[in-house]
This record gives sequence, C-alpha cells and structure tokens, in this order.
Amino acid sequence: MLPHTPLGQFNCACFTLLSLFAIVGGGRIERWAGVVLLVADLLTPLVQDRLDWMDPDARFFLIDLAMLSFFLPAALLVGRVWTLFASALQFLSTLSHPAAHFLPGINPWVYITVFQVYSYGVYLAVAGGALASLVKRRAIKPLPVTAMGAADKVNRSLPEPAPLV
Repeated sequence: MLPHTPLGQFNCACFTLLSLFAIVGGGRIERWAGVVLLVADLLTPLVQDRLDWMDPDARFFLIDLAMLSFFLPAALLVGRVWTLFASALQFLSTLSHPAAHFLPGINPWVYITVFQVYSYGVYLAVAGGALASLVKRRAIKPLPVTAMGAADKVNRSLPEPAPLV
C-alpha cells in the first residue's frame, strides 16, 4: 500500500472503512477480524520504507504472517464460510512476499497488484461475514406476546404424536 499516493490513500480509506464495518456490524469473530485488519492498516504505513517502496520488505511479510496466524485458526475452528475465503486469500497474500523476494525477475508492479487484489479479497470476505452476521442478528427477533399466545393455543390443540415402535 502506498499511502502517500492518491490511490494508496483511497485503498487505506476503503480498508479502514471495511475494518470498522466488521467491528461495528459483525459478530464476535468478525469483530476480532476487524480489529486485526485495523491494526494491520495502522502498522503498514508506519513500517513502509518511503525511499524504496518497490522492494518486498520483511516488515510487510511479518504483518501478513501475523494476520495469517489469526485467519488460519479461525478458518479451522469457526464454522463460517467467510473465514475459509479470508484465510486462503491471506495465505496467498503472505506467499507473495517470499515469491517477490526470491524471484527478483518479478516486476514490482505485478507484486504490488497481486498483493492489493488478495488484500481486497480478505477485507471483502470479512465485511461479507460481518454483513451476514448483522442480517442474521436482525432477522431473529422475538415474537410479540400476542403471537406467542396464539401459537401456544394452536400447539395445545394438536394431538400428541404416536410413539415409534
């Protein structure tokens, strides 16, 4: 991410907004993912070498490795689909750093573009999980008292099911 360019500032703003949406609108795991992404948003510009920003830096690799250490267990332990997408894309994003380092023939713009594409995928997966969690929480509302009373009367009027032999 290049926070000193207009495109970099746009990316920073989008990533921050998606992180904040996950923190505000998501469930427990989405909020934690939003915090992890927000910390990465704040750390990335701080560790960036502004003189040689085309070089794949070990500091970015460490930030991505820390993010992967959150998303991979989340995908294995939490039963939500978005965690699989987020961990897979974060894994690919993390692997782009050693690939760019050990294969110096890779054009730096290709490295930056691949890194951005995978990063957007991770953020969109987390935001999608937060949206799904928000919709799920809003869809499950308690029934009004009158509706529960009517449902209770209907259930009492039904005969008991016959036992299975």
